[in-house]
Amino acid sequence: MPTTLVGAIQQVTGSTELLDRIVAQALALFEDADGASLEVRRSGDWLEYVSAAGSLAPFVGLVLPVTGSLSGLALTSGMVQRCDDALVDGRVDRAAVLRTSVRSILCVPLSGGAEGSVAVLKVSSTRPGAFRTQDIRALERLVDFVGVALGASASLARVTAAVLSTAPGQDADEHARTAKFVANVISPDLAADVADRREVEQVLETEAIDIVLQPIIDLRTGRPDGVEALARFAGHPPDAMFARAHRVGLGVDLELLAVRRAMHLFDRLPAHLSLSVNVGPATIISGRLAHELVVADPSRLIIELTENVRLDVLDESTLGRLRRDGMRLAIDDTGAGWAGLTEILRLRPDVIKLDRALTTGVGQDVVRTTLAEAIVRFSRTIGARVTAEGIETPGDLHALRRIGVPLGQGWILGRPVPVRALDLSRRPLARLSTPQPAHPAPA
Repeated sequence: MPTTLVGAIQQVTGSTELLDRIVAQALALFEDADGASLEVRRSGDWLEYVSAAGSLAPFVGLVLPVTGSLSGLALTSGMVQRCDDALVDGRVDRAAVLRTSVRSILCVPLSGGAEGSVAVLKVSSTRPGAFRTQDIRALERLVDFVGVALGASASLARVTAAVLSTAPGQDADEHARTAKFVANVISPDLAADVADRREVEQVLETEAIDIVLQPIIDLRTGRPDGVEALARFAGHPPDAMFARAHRVGLGVDLELLAVRRAMHLFDRLPAHLSLSVNVGPATIISGRLAHELVVADPSRLIIELTENVRLDVLDESTLGRLRRDGMRLAIDDTGAGWAGLTEILRLRPDVIKLDRALTTGVGQDVVRTTLAEAIVRFSRTIGARVTAEGIETPGDLHALRRIGVPLGQGWILGRPVPVRALDLSRRPLARLSTPQPAHPAPA
Protein backbone atom coordinates (compact mmCIF):
# COMPACT_ATOMS: atom_id res chain seq x y z
CA MET A 1 0.00 0.00 0.00
CA PRO A 2 1.36 3.45 -0.89
CA THR A 3 2.13 5.78 2.00
CA THR A 4 0.21 8.73 0.52
CA LEU A 5 -3.58 8.89 0.50
CA VAL A 6 -3.72 9.86 -3.17
CA GLY A 7 -1.45 6.96 -4.07
CA ALA A 8 -3.62 4.54 -2.11
CA ILE A 9 -6.78 5.81 -3.81
CA GLN A 10 -5.17 5.43 -7.21
CA GLN A 11 -4.17 1.88 -6.38
CA VAL A 12 -7.63 0.92 -5.12
CA THR A 13 -9.48 2.53 -8.05
CA GLY A 14 -6.99 1.31 -10.62
CA SER A 15 -7.93 -1.73 -12.64
CA THR A 16 -4.97 -3.91 -11.60
CA GLU A 17 -6.46 -5.17 -8.35
CA LEU A 18 -9.81 -5.86 -10.01
CA LEU A 19 -8.15 -7.74 -12.86
CA ASP A 20 -6.21 -9.87 -10.40
CA ARG A 21 -9.37 -10.69 -8.44
CA ILE A 22 -11.27 -11.65 -11.60
CA VAL A 23 -8.48 -13.96 -12.73
CA ALA A 24 -8.10 -15.53 -9.27
CA GLN A 25 -11.82 -16.25 -9.07
CA ALA A 26 -11.88 -17.69 -12.59
CA LEU A 27 -9.14 -20.11 -11.55
CA ALA A 28 -11.02 -21.07 -8.38
CA LEU A 29 -14.27 -21.62 -10.31
CA PHE A 30 -13.14 -24.88 -11.92
CA GLU A 31 -11.73 -27.81 -10.01
CA ASP A 32 -9.60 -29.03 -12.93
CA ALA A 33 -8.20 -25.62 -13.91
CA ASP A 34 -4.61 -24.79 -12.96
CA GLY A 35 -4.19 -21.49 -14.82
CA ALA A 36 -6.18 -18.38 -15.70
CA SER A 37 -5.44 -15.11 -17.47
CA LEU A 38 -7.01 -11.92 -18.74
CA GLU A 39 -5.82 -10.81 -22.17
CA VAL A 40 -6.48 -7.31 -23.51
CA ARG A 41 -6.41 -6.30 -27.15
CA ARG A 42 -3.63 -3.88 -28.04
CA SER A 43 -2.96 -1.89 -31.18
CA GLY A 44 -1.48 -3.86 -34.02
CA ASP A 45 -3.86 -6.79 -33.45
CA TRP A 46 -2.07 -8.25 -30.47
CA LEU A 47 -3.41 -9.66 -27.19
CA GLU A 48 -1.42 -9.05 -24.03
CA TYR A 49 -1.59 -11.04 -20.77
CA VAL A 50 -2.33 -8.22 -18.30
CA SER A 51 -3.14 -10.48 -15.35
CA ALA A 52 -2.61 -14.18 -14.72
CA ALA A 53 -2.81 -16.75 -11.93
CA GLY A 54 -1.76 -20.32 -11.27
CA SER A 55 0.41 -21.94 -13.94
CA LEU A 56 -0.01 -18.85 -16.16
CA ALA A 57 1.15 -16.37 -13.49
CA PRO A 58 4.75 -16.20 -14.82
CA PHE A 59 3.52 -15.11 -18.24
CA VAL A 60 2.10 -11.65 -17.47
CA GLY A 61 3.24 -9.45 -20.35
CA LEU A 62 3.18 -12.27 -22.92
CA VAL A 63 1.67 -11.16 -26.26
CA LEU A 64 -0.27 -13.33 -28.77
CA PRO A 65 -1.42 -12.50 -32.27
CA VAL A 66 -5.16 -12.05 -32.64
CA THR A 67 -4.92 -14.00 -35.88
CA GLY A 68 -3.83 -17.58 -35.30
CA SER A 69 -4.66 -17.93 -31.59
CA LEU A 70 -7.67 -19.35 -29.77
CA SER A 71 -7.97 -16.16 -27.73
CA GLY A 72 -8.01 -14.14 -30.93
CA LEU A 73 -10.72 -16.38 -32.38
CA ALA A 74 -12.87 -15.85 -29.27
CA LEU A 75 -12.31 -12.10 -29.60
CA THR A 76 -13.21 -11.84 -33.30
CA SER A 77 -16.12 -14.30 -33.21
CA GLY A 78 -17.60 -13.03 -29.95
CA MET A 79 -18.13 -16.66 -28.88
CA VAL A 80 -16.64 -18.90 -26.20
CA GLN A 81 -13.95 -21.18 -27.60
CA ARG A 82 -12.98 -24.54 -26.14
CA CYS A 83 -9.89 -26.61 -26.84
CA ASP A 84 -9.50 -30.15 -25.46
CA ASP A 85 -5.90 -30.73 -26.57
CA ALA A 86 -3.76 -27.78 -27.65
CA LEU A 87 -1.06 -30.06 -29.07
CA VAL A 88 -3.34 -31.19 -31.91
CA ASP A 89 -5.75 -28.23 -32.25
CA GLY A 90 -4.82 -26.07 -35.23
CA ARG A 91 -6.65 -23.01 -33.87
CA VAL A 92 -4.12 -22.34 -31.10
CA ASP A 93 -0.84 -20.46 -31.16
CA ARG A 94 1.62 -23.37 -31.07
CA ALA A 95 4.57 -21.34 -29.76
CA ALA A 96 2.54 -20.04 -26.82
CA VAL A 97 1.25 -23.55 -26.06
CA LEU A 98 4.76 -24.98 -25.91
CA ARG A 99 5.92 -22.10 -23.72
CA THR A 100 3.06 -22.32 -21.22
CA SER A 101 2.52 -26.14 -21.30
CA VAL A 102 -1.23 -25.57 -21.68
CA ARG A 103 -3.32 -28.50 -23.02
CA SER A 104 -6.99 -27.59 -22.29
CA ILE A 105 -8.36 -24.06 -22.82
CA LEU A 106 -11.58 -22.10 -22.41
CA CYS A 107 -11.58 -18.57 -23.88
CA VAL A 108 -14.42 -16.16 -23.13
CA PRO A 109 -14.70 -12.82 -25.00
CA LEU A 110 -15.48 -9.77 -22.86
CA SER A 111 -17.45 -6.91 -24.36
CA GLY A 112 -16.39 -3.29 -24.29
CA GLY A 113 -19.87 -2.02 -25.16
CA ALA A 114 -20.01 -0.23 -28.51
CA GLU A 115 -16.38 -1.14 -29.09
CA GLY A 116 -17.23 -4.86 -29.27
CA SER A 117 -15.03 -7.51 -27.62
CA VAL A 118 -11.85 -5.98 -26.22
CA ALA A 119 -10.56 -8.65 -23.86
CA VAL A 120 -10.52 -12.40 -23.28
CA LEU A 121 -10.82 -14.31 -20.03
CA LYS A 122 -8.96 -17.58 -20.35
CA VAL A 123 -9.05 -20.65 -18.10
CA SER A 124 -6.56 -23.43 -18.78
CA SER A 125 -5.25 -26.77 -17.62
CA THR A 126 -1.98 -28.56 -18.24
CA ARG A 127 -3.84 -31.81 -18.89
CA PRO A 128 -6.05 -32.55 -21.92
CA GLY A 129 -9.84 -32.86 -21.75
CA ALA A 130 -10.13 -30.90 -18.50
CA PHE A 131 -13.29 -28.90 -19.27
CA ARG A 132 -16.90 -29.82 -19.98
CA THR A 133 -19.90 -28.20 -21.66
CA GLN A 134 -21.29 -27.09 -18.31
CA ASP A 135 -18.03 -25.24 -17.67
CA ILE A 136 -18.67 -23.15 -20.79
CA ARG A 137 -22.18 -22.34 -19.57
CA ALA A 138 -20.83 -21.27 -16.18
CA LEU A 139 -18.41 -18.83 -17.82
CA GLU A 140 -21.06 -17.53 -20.21
CA ARG A 141 -23.26 -16.56 -17.26
CA LEU A 142 -20.43 -14.39 -15.92
CA VAL A 143 -19.55 -12.56 -19.13
CA ASP A 144 -21.86 -9.58 -18.63
CA PHE A 145 -20.88 -9.20 -14.98
CA VAL A 146 -17.15 -9.21 -15.69
CA GLY A 147 -17.53 -6.82 -18.63
CA VAL A 148 -19.57 -4.32 -16.61
CA ALA A 149 -17.14 -4.60 -13.67
CA LEU A 150 -14.17 -3.84 -15.91
CA GLY A 151 -15.97 -0.91 -17.53
CA ALA A 152 -17.04 0.52 -14.19
CA SER A 153 -13.51 0.16 -12.83
CA ALA A 154 -12.01 1.97 -15.80
CA SER A 155 -14.57 4.79 -15.48
CA LEU A 156 -13.98 5.13 -11.75
CA ALA A 157 -10.21 5.25 -12.25
CA ARG A 158 -10.54 7.93 -14.94
CA VAL A 159 -12.90 10.16 -12.91
CA THR A 160 -10.91 9.71 -9.71
CA ALA A 161 -7.67 10.69 -11.44
CA ALA A 162 -9.35 13.86 -12.68
CA VAL A 163 -10.77 14.74 -9.25
CA LEU A 164 -7.43 14.19 -7.49
CA SER A 165 -5.35 16.11 -9.99
CA THR A 166 -4.14 19.42 -8.60
CA ALA A 167 -6.14 22.26 -10.12
CA PRO A 168 -4.64 25.73 -10.66
CA GLY A 169 -5.01 27.80 -7.51
CA GLN A 170 -5.99 24.80 -5.36
CA ASP A 171 -4.30 24.86 -1.97
CA ALA A 172 -2.98 21.84 -0.13
CA ASP A 173 -5.79 21.79 2.44
CA GLU A 174 -8.48 21.73 -0.24
CA HIS A 175 -6.70 18.91 -2.07
CA ALA A 176 -6.34 16.93 1.17
CA ARG A 177 -10.04 17.31 1.99
CA THR A 178 -10.97 16.20 -1.52
CA ALA A 179 -8.75 13.13 -1.24
CA LYS A 180 -10.18 12.26 2.18
CA PHE A 181 -13.75 12.50 0.83
CA VAL A 182 -12.94 10.18 -2.07
CA ALA A 183 -11.09 7.74 0.21
CA ASN A 184 -13.97 7.52 2.70
CA VAL A 185 -16.47 6.86 -0.08
CA ILE A 186 -14.33 4.13 -1.64
CA SER A 187 -13.21 2.52 1.62
CA PRO A 188 -13.87 4.00 5.08
CA ASP A 189 -10.66 2.44 6.44
CA LEU A 190 -8.39 3.56 3.62
CA ALA A 191 -7.27 6.89 5.11
CA ALA A 192 -6.61 5.28 8.52
CA ASP A 193 -4.65 2.44 6.92
CA VAL A 194 -2.45 4.87 4.99
CA ALA A 195 -1.75 6.88 8.16
CA ASP A 196 -1.00 3.69 10.08
CA ARG A 197 1.35 2.42 7.40
CA ARG A 198 3.19 5.72 7.32
CA GLU A 199 3.65 5.59 11.09
CA VAL A 200 4.85 1.97 11.09
CA GLU A 201 7.25 2.66 8.23
CA GLN A 202 8.69 5.57 10.19
CA VAL A 203 9.30 3.26 13.16
CA LEU A 204 11.03 0.77 10.85
CA GLU A 205 13.16 3.41 9.14
CA THR A 206 14.32 5.05 12.37
CA GLU A 207 14.28 1.87 14.47
CA ALA A 208 12.24 3.81 17.03
CA ILE A 209 11.75 0.88 19.35
CA ASP A 210 12.99 0.21 22.86
CA ILE A 211 13.50 -3.22 24.38
CA VAL A 212 12.85 -3.88 28.05
CA LEU A 213 13.54 -7.14 29.83
CA GLN A 214 11.28 -8.84 32.35
CA PRO A 215 12.85 -11.47 34.61
CA ILE A 216 11.56 -15.04 34.62
CA ILE A 217 12.07 -16.48 38.10
CA ASP A 218 12.56 -20.05 39.30
CA LEU A 219 9.72 -20.24 41.82
CA ARG A 220 11.40 -23.02 43.77
CA THR A 221 14.74 -21.27 44.39
CA GLY A 222 13.82 -17.64 43.81
CA ARG A 223 16.70 -17.15 41.39
CA PRO A 224 16.42 -15.65 37.87
CA ASP A 225 16.14 -18.30 35.15
CA GLY A 226 15.82 -16.01 32.12
CA VAL A 227 14.35 -12.82 30.73
CA GLU A 228 11.68 -12.00 28.19
CA ALA A 229 12.36 -9.22 25.68
CA LEU A 230 9.41 -6.85 25.32
CA ALA A 231 9.06 -4.07 22.73
CA ARG A 232 8.05 -0.54 23.69
CA PHE A 233 7.06 2.35 21.42
CA ALA A 234 6.86 6.03 22.31
CA GLY A 235 3.22 7.02 22.77
CA HIS A 236 1.73 3.70 21.62
CA PRO A 237 0.85 0.47 23.49
CA PRO A 238 2.93 -2.35 21.99
CA ASP A 239 -0.07 -4.62 21.28
CA ALA A 240 -1.77 -1.81 19.33
CA MET A 241 1.38 -1.03 17.34
CA PHE A 242 1.95 -4.66 16.34
CA ALA A 243 -1.74 -5.07 15.43
CA ARG A 244 -1.51 -1.94 13.28
CA ALA A 245 1.63 -3.24 11.56
CA HIS A 246 0.02 -6.59 10.75
CA ARG A 247 -3.08 -4.86 9.39
CA VAL A 248 -1.02 -2.87 6.85
CA GLY A 249 1.23 -5.79 5.89
CA LEU A 250 4.30 -4.83 7.93
CA GLY A 251 3.83 -7.09 10.94
CA VAL A 252 6.68 -9.44 10.07
CA ASP A 253 9.06 -6.51 9.51
CA LEU A 254 8.20 -4.97 12.88
CA GLU A 255 8.54 -8.28 14.73
CA LEU A 256 11.94 -8.87 13.12
CA LEU A 257 13.07 -5.39 14.14
CA ALA A 258 12.09 -6.14 17.74
CA VAL A 259 13.98 -9.45 17.60
CA ARG A 260 17.03 -7.75 16.12
CA ARG A 261 17.08 -5.14 18.86
CA ALA A 262 16.61 -7.81 21.52
CA MET A 263 19.52 -9.82 20.14
CA HIS A 264 21.79 -6.80 20.60
CA LEU A 265 21.32 -7.38 24.34
CA PHE A 266 22.05 -11.10 24.29
CA ASP A 267 25.78 -10.81 24.97
CA ARG A 268 25.12 -8.53 27.94
CA LEU A 269 23.22 -11.28 29.77
CA PRO A 270 24.96 -13.73 32.11
CA ALA A 271 25.44 -17.19 30.66
CA HIS A 272 22.94 -18.73 33.10
CA LEU A 273 20.00 -16.68 31.74
CA SER A 274 17.85 -17.54 28.72
CA LEU A 275 16.38 -14.89 26.41
CA SER A 276 12.78 -15.17 25.14
CA VAL A 277 11.75 -13.26 22.01
CA ASN A 278 8.18 -12.93 20.76
CA VAL A 279 7.14 -13.68 17.18
CA GLY A 280 4.01 -14.79 15.35
CA PRO A 281 3.59 -17.73 12.97
CA ALA A 282 3.85 -15.45 9.91
CA THR A 283 7.35 -14.40 10.96
CA ILE A 284 8.45 -18.01 11.37
CA ILE A 285 6.91 -19.03 8.03
CA SER A 286 8.64 -16.11 6.29
CA GLY A 287 11.99 -17.88 6.71
CA ARG A 288 13.63 -14.59 7.74
CA LEU A 289 13.79 -15.23 11.49
CA ALA A 290 16.78 -17.55 11.56
CA HIS A 291 19.02 -14.83 10.09
CA GLU A 292 18.38 -12.67 13.17
CA LEU A 293 19.16 -15.44 15.68
CA VAL A 294 22.82 -16.21 15.05
CA VAL A 295 24.40 -16.66 18.50
CA ALA A 296 27.12 -18.79 20.02
CA ASP A 297 24.73 -20.64 22.35
CA PRO A 298 21.30 -21.03 20.69
CA SER A 299 20.09 -23.24 23.56
CA ARG A 300 19.66 -20.03 25.58
CA LEU A 301 17.16 -18.68 23.05
CA ILE A 302 13.43 -19.29 23.44
CA ILE A 303 11.09 -18.49 20.55
CA GLU A 304 7.81 -17.47 22.13
CA LEU A 305 4.75 -17.63 19.88
CA THR A 306 2.72 -14.50 20.50
CA GLU A 307 -0.72 -14.76 21.99
CA ASN A 308 -4.09 -14.47 20.25
CA VAL A 309 -2.92 -15.87 16.91
CA ARG A 310 -3.77 -19.12 15.16
CA LEU A 311 -1.07 -21.74 15.47
CA ASP A 312 -2.52 -24.26 13.00
CA VAL A 313 -0.44 -22.77 10.16
CA LEU A 314 2.70 -24.09 11.87
CA ASP A 315 3.98 -27.63 11.81
CA GLU A 316 7.07 -29.44 12.96
CA SER A 317 8.79 -29.05 9.58
CA THR A 318 8.32 -25.27 9.77
CA LEU A 319 9.88 -25.17 13.22
CA GLY A 320 12.46 -27.82 12.44
CA ARG A 321 15.34 -25.54 11.46
CA LEU A 322 15.07 -23.47 14.64
CA ARG A 323 14.96 -26.59 16.78
CA ARG A 324 17.82 -28.23 14.93
CA ASP A 325 19.88 -25.18 15.82
CA GLY A 326 19.12 -25.86 19.49
CA MET A 327 16.54 -23.14 20.16
CA ARG A 328 13.49 -23.81 22.29
CA LEU A 329 9.81 -23.11 21.62
CA ALA A 330 7.34 -21.54 24.04
CA ILE A 331 3.59 -21.35 23.52
CA ASP A 332 1.97 -18.31 25.06
CA ASP A 333 -1.66 -17.73 26.02
CA THR A 334 -2.31 -21.20 27.48
CA GLY A 335 -5.64 -21.04 29.23
CA ALA A 336 -6.98 -18.41 26.80
CA GLY A 337 -6.94 -17.62 23.09
CA TRP A 338 -5.67 -20.17 20.58
CA ALA A 339 -3.19 -22.16 22.64
CA GLY A 340 -5.38 -25.21 23.29
CA LEU A 341 -4.14 -28.63 24.31
CA THR A 342 -4.47 -29.91 20.74
CA GLU A 343 -1.95 -27.35 19.49
CA ILE A 344 0.36 -28.08 22.41
CA LEU A 345 0.28 -31.79 21.63
CA ARG A 346 0.98 -31.14 17.96
CA LEU A 347 3.83 -28.67 18.40
CA ARG A 348 5.37 -30.20 21.56
CA PRO A 349 6.74 -26.93 22.99
CA ASP A 350 9.61 -26.79 25.46
CA VAL A 351 7.83 -24.12 27.54
CA ILE A 352 4.10 -23.67 28.24
CA LYS A 353 3.14 -20.21 29.45
CA LEU A 354 0.04 -19.87 31.61
CA ASP A 355 -1.92 -16.79 30.57
CA ARG A 356 -2.67 -14.15 33.20
CA ALA A 357 -6.37 -14.94 32.72
CA LEU A 358 -5.62 -18.25 34.42
CA THR A 359 -3.04 -17.13 36.98
CA THR A 360 -4.82 -14.00 38.28
CA GLY A 361 -6.85 -15.02 41.29
CA VAL A 362 -5.64 -18.63 41.16
CA GLY A 363 -5.26 -18.62 44.95
CA GLN A 364 -8.96 -17.89 45.48
CA ASP A 365 -10.52 -19.88 42.61
CA VAL A 366 -10.74 -23.67 42.81
CA VAL A 367 -11.42 -23.96 39.06
CA ARG A 368 -8.27 -22.01 38.15
CA THR A 369 -6.28 -24.01 40.68
CA THR A 370 -7.51 -27.33 39.27
CA LEU A 371 -6.77 -26.30 35.69
CA ALA A 372 -3.29 -25.02 36.57
CA GLU A 373 -2.51 -28.28 38.39
CA ALA A 374 -3.66 -30.28 35.34
CA ILE A 375 -1.45 -28.25 33.00
CA VAL A 376 1.56 -28.73 35.28
CA ARG A 377 1.01 -32.52 35.29
CA PHE A 378 0.48 -32.50 31.53
CA SER A 379 3.66 -30.50 30.94
CA ARG A 380 5.72 -33.00 32.90
CA THR A 381 4.35 -35.77 30.72
CA ILE A 382 5.51 -34.12 27.49
CA GLY A 383 8.77 -32.85 28.94
CA ALA A 384 7.89 -29.15 28.99
CA ARG A 385 8.31 -26.49 31.70
CA VAL A 386 5.49 -24.20 32.79
CA THR A 387 5.87 -20.43 33.24
CA ALA A 388 3.07 -18.53 34.94
CA GLU A 389 2.60 -15.00 33.59
CA GLY A 390 1.05 -11.97 35.25
CA ILE A 391 1.80 -12.84 38.88
CA GLU A 392 1.00 -9.70 40.84
CA THR A 393 -0.12 -10.71 44.36
CA PRO A 394 1.48 -12.71 47.17
CA GLY A 395 -1.60 -14.94 47.27
CA ASP A 396 -1.30 -15.94 43.61
CA LEU A 397 2.46 -16.40 43.99
CA HIS A 398 1.99 -18.71 46.99
CA ALA A 399 -0.71 -20.73 45.21
CA LEU A 400 1.39 -21.24 42.10
CA ARG A 401 4.39 -22.36 44.16
CA ARG A 402 2.18 -24.79 46.05
CA ILE A 403 0.78 -26.19 42.81
CA GLY A 404 4.31 -26.81 41.59
CA VAL A 405 4.59 -24.28 38.75
CA PRO A 406 8.36 -24.12 38.22
CA LEU A 407 8.75 -20.65 36.65
CA GLY A 408 6.97 -17.33 36.96
CA GLN A 409 7.01 -13.73 35.86
CA GLY A 410 4.98 -10.72 36.87
CA TRP A 411 5.24 -7.40 38.64
CA ILE A 412 5.66 -8.98 42.06
CA LEU A 413 8.75 -10.79 40.73
CA GLY A 414 10.18 -8.01 38.59
CA ARG A 415 8.86 -5.37 36.24
CA PRO A 416 10.10 -4.93 32.66
CA VAL A 417 13.14 -2.67 32.77
CA PRO A 418 16.01 -1.64 30.46
CA VAL A 419 18.96 -4.01 30.57
CA ARG A 420 21.05 -1.49 32.54
CA ALA A 421 18.49 -1.61 35.40
CA LEU A 422 18.11 -5.39 35.45
CA ASP A 423 19.37 -7.32 38.48
CA LEU A 424 21.54 -9.92 36.76
CA SER A 425 22.83 -11.63 39.89
CA ARG A 426 22.04 -15.15 41.00
CA ARG A 427 20.77 -13.78 44.32
CA PRO A 428 17.30 -15.16 45.17
CA LEU A 429 14.42 -12.73 45.62
CA ALA A 430 13.76 -11.97 49.27
CA ARG A 431 10.11 -12.98 49.03
CA LEU A 432 11.20 -16.34 47.58
CA SER A 433 14.20 -16.95 49.78
CA THR A 434 12.64 -20.01 51.39
CA PRO A 435 13.22 -22.93 49.01
CA GLN A 436 10.21 -25.05 48.13
CA PRO A 437 10.29 -28.85 48.13
CA ALA A 438 11.51 -30.26 44.82
CA HIS A 439 8.85 -31.50 42.44
CA PRO A 440 9.28 -34.47 40.13
CA ALA A 441 11.42 -33.68 37.10
CA PRO A 442 9.75 -33.67 33.67
CA ALA A 443 9.51 -37.12 32.15
